[in-house]
Amino acid sequence: MNERDAELADFRSLIRDRLDALWPQLRVVDVRLRPDEDGYGEPVLMVDLIFRGGAPNVDAVMDAERHLHAQIFGASDAFPVFSFIDEKEASALRRGAR
Repeated sequence: MNERDAELADFRSLIRDRLDALWPQLRVVDVRLRPDEDGYGEPVLMVDLIFRGGAPNVDAVMDAERHLHAQIFGASDAFPVFSFIDEKEASALRRGAR
């Protein structure tokens, strides 16, 4: 495992642990991370949070995003960009991408 993959695995674990402990009502079933660049060439980390059971509570989403943003951006030069995706939609997107 190279250094970048290890960093992504660490972020994935941090995100899952924080979400499960602080916002279990979000019911996150998967965390997908993709390093990318914004329109100015600055590093971003695309964070897809796949959840189960319908739309999560907006307040919980905002709290989680704010908390995780500080955790990730404090440990990385990449700005995190969050997406909350329903598990059924994620499955449909995977099927459509084939």
